[in-house]
Amino acid sequence: MKYHAVLFDLDGTLLRSDKTISAYTLDALRRAGETGALMIPASGRPVTGLQKELQEAPWFRYVITGNGSRVWDRVEMKLLSSAELPLSLAEEIFDFLEQFPVAIDCFIADEGWIERETLENIDRYVQNDAQAYVVRSIRKPVDGFRDFVRSRGLPVQKLQCLTPDLELLGRIRAELAARFGSQLSLAGSLGCNVEVNAKDANKGRGMEALCRAIDLPFEQVVAFGDEDNDLGMLRLAGRGVAMANAAESAKDAADALTESNDDDGVARELDRLMAAGLLG
Repeated sequence: MKYHAVLFDLDGTLLRSDKTISAYTLDALRRAGETGALMIPASGRPVTGLQKELQEAPWFRYVITGNGSRVWDRVEMKLLSSAELPLSLAEEIFDFLEQFPVAIDCFIADEGWIERETLENIDRYVQNDAQAYVVRSIRKPVDGFRDFVRSRGLPVQKLQCLTPDLELLGRIRAELAARFGSQLSLAGSLGCNVEVNAKDANKGRGMEALCRAIDLPFEQVVAFGDEDNDLGMLRLAGRGVAMANAAESAKDAADALTESNDDDGVARELDRLMAAGLLG
């Protein structure tokens, strides 16, 4: 049986630790796409946060963003699936998070937003330079963040808090689960954050919605990931592949391991699949 689609996470998976994509990996994606297999980014980022090289790729049609909060057909500009936080619920979560010394941001209408002062001091909350660069590059600063969010009057695709205090991070995650329970889906991808989505927003649900929309059996999908927010698609795909640098939870959920993100693990596994005639 051949695999007809490849889903891949970005940070910690397709991207190197410096947040770049190697020429080898880009070429492997191109060659894999030429077999006829669909190449599909599945990220916690919004569409606007995807690398230019991906957005300009000839195979770039479908994309799962915001941890599965939105699934897009970029050719027809059609939203295939949406699972977002109602503004009223997002406001309650913001109220809860604001009692802690953390950075808070959110995605609305496929763009990231954050308080200007918080962004100017993001190094206090994200101490890895490459990760801090990502936060700066895909968030737009606003004065009066809460008033801005309220004034948009739109649902929130994803919100998150960031702190280098891992003990505090664990406490926040536990309290969010206790307070809001089944209303939320909680995950993390940076090691210094808690990502908050609507209960039906995760990459596994996003994969389900996409497969239904294009009539693709789950077993014909290969999925690559490295963190908690990738678990759903790693478990659901016919072949779930975790990176060598992945969290233990991702390795446990996967069917196979590949090399690390810094050693082009996605590209190497794609080459192995192509050599075996398993993509297309």
